[in-house]
Amino acid sequence: MKTFLNHILLAFVFFFFACHQPDNKEDKNTIGRDGINKNVKYQSQYSFLEIKKIASEVLEVAIDSIKPETKLTDIGVKRGIEDISYMELVMHIEAEFEIEIPDSEANRFSTIGEISEYVDKKAR
Repeated sequence: MKTFLNHILLAFVFFFFACHQPDNKEDKNTIGRDGINKNVKYQSQYSFLEIKKIASEVLEVAIDSIKPETKLTDIGVKRGIEDISYMELVMHIEAEFEIEIPDSEANRFSTIGEISEYVDKKAR
């Protein structure tokens, strides 16, 4: 009987923890290898690192060459929002951070850092 009760208690504890859904973001603390909380999309450092990674993949440039002060024209964007690769970059950023960047705003960006700052403000 004692073993049976132990199994019931163990099943209850397992069920409780398996089904428990965190109520707030503090409970969903997922820290990546780089020490950044992956669930908080608007952390400045996280947004820049993600934008850097997206820009590297979309524009096919070395990730190490992308800094906040990197000009978009220096990494292949020649005509602003009319440039297909830039439109693709903006679309990937919008999807990653679940925001919308109007064309009028996207045309104002001249550096990766400006995009990161905009994302930081919009994603809050």
